[in-house]
Amino acid sequence: MRIDKAKEYLKSVLPNHEYYNYIDKHLAGDFAVAIAEKIAAKRLLPIQFNMLTPAESERLYLLSEELGESVQAICKILHHGYESTHPDGGLSNRLSLAMELGHVEAALELLFESGDLSLPSVENSKKAKLVNVKKYLHHQ
Repeated sequence: MRIDKAKEYLKSVLPNHEYYNYIDKHLAGDFAVAIAEKIAAKRLLPIQFNMLTPAESERLYLLSEELGESVQAICKILHHGYESTHPDGGLSNRLSLAMELGHVEAALELLFESGDLSLPSVENSKKAKLVNVKKYLHHQ
């Protein structure tokens, strides 16, 4: 493991950001690598190339799964309309989309609660998109 990867790994597993400056300024060379490898071994976690913890990966997998299901619900609406249902019954496509988007919001909430994402940064991006997208929409 290289020193820069070791430092990034240590930052990813330490819950307190106050340690980050200490890691950057005082841990060097083989010592930082040895500490990172010991922590990884005790946690029985592989040191991932992307430096994500298992919890971070799990939250991102959940979000990607829910986004994919939302895309599928949107495609069904585009093919069959909002009020169509499966021939064997079930929710309308409109309700299915609402359910899947609720699941996306739940996954996002987990990302916000854990500190993976900042709610204000997402809100700022949303506001900017609402302003900029209007010039590209034809029917809104």
